[in-house]
Formats: sequence, structure tokens, C-alpha cells
Amino acid sequence: MQPLIKQTVHKKYKLYLRMKNVTLMGWLIMLGIAGMSCQKEEVVSPAPENHVLLGKWRYLSNSGGLAGGGYPYYPDKTVIIEFKPDGYFIEYHDNQVKKRYPFFIRADSLSKRETIDYGKYGFRQEYIFRGETLLLMDECNDCYPWAYQRVNQ
Repeated sequence: MQPLIKQTVHKKYKLYLRMKNVTLMGWLIMLGIAGMSCQKEEVVSPAPENHVLLGKWRYLSNSGGLAGGGYPYYPDKTVIIEFKPDGYFIEYHDNQVKKRYPFFIRADSLSKRETIDYGKYGFRQEYIFRGETLLLMDECNDCYPWAYQRVNQ
């Protein structure tokens, strides 16, 4: 009877070790996948002096959202935004300062896209240039892209 008990215990122990190894391998695979999916971002703070984003931009329009509509958001105002070399973003409404945030450029080395990060104000915008037009896209599901035209100084 003793050898039968010994065999049963030995089989259960082997099964335990096999399950332990499978569980450990599963965790290692999950950690590896999680590690590969992390995106490495580099912060350029503030934008370099020759960065194409720097300067003043006049608001044109925005469009999109769930309804897909478009309209001039500020029909009765002249809105200018400015990205300054000292790392500040300023929004003017009829030459009056309405917003002033520090900003950083974040470059994602995996996707090769750059975003503007407004730091503690908690939002980012992806930017694209179309000639002398700047498109700022809020990072959310139904947000509007904002179009601006460079102001020649």
C-alpha cells in the first residue's frame, strides 16, 4: 500500500509543479506584452526656438464631434493663439489675454507623432501642419479639430 500512496503523492506533486510553471510562464508572457505595449515618450521642453509651431496663429474654424458639424466657434471675436519660445501658450480674444498655459512638446518614438502637453491643465493636443494652416486635435473620442492660420508678423 505504501508504494501506491507514494506514487499518488508524487503524481500530484508533479502536477502541482507543472501548473506552477504554466502560471509563471503566463505571468511572464503578460508582463512581456505589457512592456512592449508601453510607449516611450520623450519630452522636449519647451519647443526649440526654430520649431515650426512657434509664433502666432489666427483661429479659422473647428468641426467634428458626434454631430459632425462645423461652425466658427468665435463668430464675433478675433482669436489668436501664440506658442512662445519660453514654453508658454497664450490665447487672445480681441487682443485680450484669455488663457496662458505652460506647454511642452511630447514626441512619441514609437508612433512618430508629436503632441502638445499643457501640463497641469490636464490635456494634450496632436498637431498637424497643412501649409500655413495648423490643425490642433484634442485627444478625446468626439472632440473637434481646431484650424488656425499663421499670422505673418
